[in-house]
Amino acid sequence: MTIHTIKARGISVSLDLTVGHIADMVVEGGGRQLKPLHRAPWVDAGETLPDNLPEGTVRLSGDFLCAPFSRSDVEEAPLHGWPANSAWDVVESVATDDGWGAVYRLRHKVMGASVDKILTLRDGHPFLYQEHVFS
Repeated sequence: MTIHTIKARGISVSLDLTVGHIADMVVEGGGRQLKPLHRAPWVDAGETLPDNLPEGTVRLSGDFLCAPFSRSDVEEAPLHGWPANSAWDVVESVATDDGWGAVYRLRHKVMGASVDKILTLRDGHPFLYQEHVFS
């Protein structure tokens, strides 16, 4: 498992590059930490799971892009598509004037298209700004 973490003042987000799921998000404020996203308990427990599960189920956490949302009837793909079940690469991860920005690219094409995941954190903002670009 490869995790890539980006941070800005008051917030951090970790992406599981194995499947493109947001593995963790921590928002700090008022002396407390808020972790609004769930991670399946078996991911870090080392449990033995059935061999036929999609990688996205094995590594299930937080938030992830589905393309398609369920099973594909157009091309062969795992449940919820390649973006939720295959590896992503870090294209760019840089500090900005007011936070941090990162771009990730799916290694697998989706119906012939490349997919980029763009994550932006801003200092003092308790939000993850996220977009996906198909090209």
